[in-house]
Formats: sequence, C-alpha cells, structure tokens
Amino acid sequence: MIFFDVFAKEARRLLRDFSVLVVCIIGPLAYFFLYPAPYANDVIKTQKIAIIDEDKTQLSSLLSFFAGASPDIHIKTHATSITQAQKLLEQGEIFGILYIPKGFEEKTLLQSSPNLAFLANSSYFLIYGAIINGLHDATEALNPTIREKQRLLYGIHSPHYQIQKDLIELKSSPLFNPSLGYINYALAAVFVVILHQMILVGMGIFGSNYQGYANPLSLMFSRLILFGVIAIILFAFYFGFGFGFYGITRHANIQEFWLLSLTFIFSFVSFGNFFGSWIKKGYQATIIILFCSLPLVFLLGFIWPSFAIPSPINTLVQFVPLFHGVNALLRLNEMGASLESLHSYLIHLAVLGVFYSLLTILILWIKQVKRI
Repeated sequence: MIFFDVFAKEARRLLRDFSVLVVCIIGPLAYFFLYPAPYANDVIKTQKIAIIDEDKTQLSSLLSFFAGASPDIHIKTHATSITQAQKLLEQGEIFGILYIPKGFEEKTLLQSSPNLAFLANSSYFLIYGAIINGLHDATEALNPTIREKQRLLYGIHSPHYQIQKDLIELKSSPLFNPSLGYINYALAAVFVVILHQMILVGMGIFGSNYQGYANPLSLMFSRLILFGVIAIILFAFYFGFGFGFYGITRHANIQEFWLLSLTFIFSFVSFGNFFGSWIKKGYQATIIILFCSLPLVFLLGFIWPSFAIPSPINTLVQFVPLFHGVNALLRLNEMGASLESLHSYLIHLAVLGVFYSLLTILILWIKQVKRI
C-alpha cells in the first residue's frame, strides 16, 4: 500500500507539473516536425566546384561540359592553379575541385592510364559524396567518346586498337542509406537522441521539485513507471508513424525491436532517476543537458568514428545509456542485424539500468536521512 500511495501522489504531481509535461511530451512532438524540416529535400544537389584544366584539349573541355551538366554540380569558376582553387575552398566559395592535368587526352588516346583528381571538402560528408558521385558520372559519360576517338585513330582492324570496357566503372549498392541523403544517414539516430535528452530534462525538473518524504524504493519505482510509460508512447510514435512519415528504412522484427527498446527505456529512465535525484534546481537540468547534447552526438560513433575519439572519453561514454541504445537500434532497425549480435549492448543497458537504480535509491535515502 505504501508503493501505491507514493505512485498515486507522484502521478498527480506529474499531471499538474506543466513544465515537465511540456518538456517530455510537447518538446519531442515539436522536435519531430521542426528538426527534419531543413533536410526535407533529403539529397544534396548542385554543389559549387572549381575546374582546373591544364590539358586544354577537346576531351578535357568535354569533361568540363559533362561536369557542369551534372545535377549534383555547379561550376563556380575555372581556376588557373591548385593554389587559387584551394583558397576558394578554404573560404567556402566552393566545396570541391576537378583537376585535369596536362596530357590527359594524350594518355587516353594512347590507351594509357589517364590521371584525374577529384577533391572535395570531407568535413561535410553528404556534400563530399554528392561532388564525388557527380564528377564520377561526368567521367563515365566520356567513355563512348573515348572509344570512338580510339577507333578513328587506330582503325577498327589495327592491332593497336582494342575494344575496352569503360575506363571507370562504379557499382554502387547503398545498403543502409538508399536515398544517399541525410534522412537515412542520421535522422534515425538523432530521433533517439532527442527522446533520450528530453526525457532526462523532464526527469531532472521533476526530481528537483520534490520536497516531501517517501520510501526511496517506492519513489524510484513510481518515477520509473511513470516516465517509462511516456517513453514507450513516444517510441511507438517516433519509430512507428515517424519513420514511415519520413521514409526511414526499418528492418527490425517488431518483437526484437521492443525487447531492445524496453531494455533501453529501462536503462535511460533509471539514468534519468539518478540525474533528477541530485538536481537541486529545475533550470540546472536544462542547462546541463543542453551543453552535453552536441558533444554527446559526436561521441556516439555514427557521425564521428569511435576510433578517432580518445580512449578515456570513449570509456566514460560507456556509462551513458544513449551510447548503447543508439548503436544497438541503428544496427537492428536500419542495418538489419540480428538480436543475437547485439547481445553485448543488451547486457550493458540492463546493467546500467540496475546500477543507476541502486544509485538513485542510495541518494534518495541519504536525502531522507538528512531531512529527518
């Protein structure tokens, strides 16, 4: 009866706390529509590049024409040197460079290996991919012209003429990002981050406002259930309606998805309980999560590779449920991994959930003793 009494009091307090409801319910719904809006077109097109043509031949001019005709590329300028083009790249005037060295046409007609250089700003992954793909398509478009020039030069019966395959051949199979755009590349993971962070802010505000006395165990379980239910509803909305609405790929079996998701929800709501138990003022929760969110996104491994992050920081982020939840959900839902292969993530999430629950009970007990 002690537990049900505490649960009823916490439920009434939650329903009356407008700030917590706004953060935990209105906030995720607003982010759902507002965050993806700038990326609605999904695929990046017409990126500005510079062309350096040191060959100045008919074939190099044709390559420049094909590059300009690509829907992925807009030729901003024809630079005279690598130094000039590099300055434009550093200043943000262009995002890529096509360098055609002297002797390009000669080597092509002699059936040698011609050299071309594609350069792009790899700080912007999708822009880089658009430029490289556009320049590759432009180069491929030269193949029929090259074969015809070689036939006219050597004659079809000449021993020097050989029927060649395309000089450059690309077979692309985008397994995990069918649209080659931002939506399937990062939005699925960002949605999980949004839910995780908003629930944490709400639990921080809610935990800071509690001034009464209650059994620590009952209090911990009451908050775990209340915010767990909110998280389950939001997960169903985001991963159900949301992924279909934005066309995000889904490969997970529904039973496996919910087994992983419920473990993740238990873990991060337990972390939220711990977070809220030592927050003294509600605004502190907002400030802490706000300043932690962006660095945390880069530590999760789906935008910035984990091997490029210092080992001590990599070790520290293992204690954040979001790290294991995002990586497991991406592998299960977007990459089609089996649940068996995610066993270590499930164990980590369950252990973190129990760990933070015990810490929460300890902190609440200490607070209760101090009040007494």
